[in-house]
Amino acid sequence: MTTRELIGSDLDADLPAVAIITRTKDRAFMLRRAIDSLLSQDYDDWVHVVVNDGGDPEPVLALLESKAAQYRGRLIFLSNSGSLGMEAASNVGIRNSRSKYLLIHDDDDSLEASFLSNTVAYLEQTSVTSVAGVVTLSNLVYEQIQGERLVEQSRCLFRHLAGCVTIGQMAAENQFPPISFLYRRDVVEEIGLYDEGLPVLGDWDFNLRFLSRFDIAIIGERLANYYHRPVTSNPNYSNSVFAGKDKHALYDGLIRNAQIRRSQEEGLSAMALLMATARPAYQAPAGKRRYDFIYSVPLVRPLVRFMRDRGLLLRLTREV
Repeated sequence: MTTRELIGSDLDADLPAVAIITRTKDRAFMLRRAIDSLLSQDYDDWVHVVVNDGGDPEPVLALLESKAAQYRGRLIFLSNSGSLGMEAASNVGIRNSRSKYLLIHDDDDSLEASFLSNTVAYLEQTSVTSVAGVVTLSNLVYEQIQGERLVEQSRCLFRHLAGCVTIGQMAAENQFPPISFLYRRDVVEEIGLYDEGLPVLGDWDFNLRFLSRFDIAIIGERLANYYHRPVTSNPNYSNSVFAGKDKHALYDGLIRNAQIRRSQEEGLSAMALLMATARPAYQAPAGKRRYDFIYSVPLVRPLVRFMRDRGLLLRLTREV
């Protein structure tokens, strides 16, 4: 059961341009950073939808109420009595809000101050009718948890992207984190919401379905921050990409198989071929994966990228 509370004025009076959906569970000290990055935006036509997915609601409510003056009524708080999972929590937030655009803002990520102004302006001004979403470049930030402090260790570009996201790129692996992706709400009416049966990789599945009907443009500025914590003693604070490697591998295969079957049923042989043959970087030949264990060391990943960009180490390492 989901309870709904408004903190501030009646939000149904006006339709905000953007609904930012944040799912959280017992990570209030991380959520504070996400909230601060949103409240620091230089664009203010938004509503923040915080979905407490089965965690203790009191710390979240206390944090939100401490920020009430800054929110100025642009807040909806939802609380699930039990955890529904990441994708279901996203869908709860989407269903319980109204807006022209949507952004999934995880509780451990953050935005640069001009993210919303740049992405909204792009979608408002583009003349390409097939473009229904836009992503920015992202910083990949490695951090450690010290008590309830988040201590940055290093940062680098998550992935170089330009122009628009291609189906071929997305068939290989997910190209961007949710924090960097603003898209039109009406897209979900055509492709559906997030698949609640997927415990991981739900965003990749959604992006594949998105690109089957629409295009995603790219803004070549680093306006989003995607945080990774390779080492943490508390599973609540870990990233699924580290804590659930085996699960990621399983659902990578399941999603590929589902896409291939769907494509074959619809006569889309090109997509079926892509999903069958495209492979993510982590499935590079074994010889190029022999040094992967060092990539979690601070500054090693950006150093490898720097050297590969200059034609060095190409025979020994893979793209990272």
